[in-house]
Amino acid sequence: EGRERDRLEDNFYRTVREWRLFENSLPEAQRILLEKKYDSLDLDEDYSLIHEINESEDEEQPAPAQIESFPNPHLTEAQKQVSYKNDTEESVGTIEDYQKYKGV
Repeated sequence: EGRERDRLEDNFYRTVREWRLFENSLPEAQRILLEKKYDSLDLDEDYSLIHEINESEDEEQPAPAQIESFPNPHLTEAQKQVSYKNDTEESVGTIEDYQKYKGV
């Protein structure tokens, strides 16, 4: 937590930047050999196994009920009170059609 975590995170990102610079500085033939070697290695999943983390948990999407619990700041009070459940009409048209319909 705190400073230790920040130090480790900075170290990680600095190392990634240095690795990318190293990769980009290699001639094309050496870069291809490097990619072949490291792409063939198995992923290091020790941390995930120790902490019992599934890969699918990282990409889990919130349930629709969780999404709907957040208020939509873009809705007006009138829109919040109206029920659109029975509305089956499709909205199609240009801004000019809308302005003519509204009399603007």
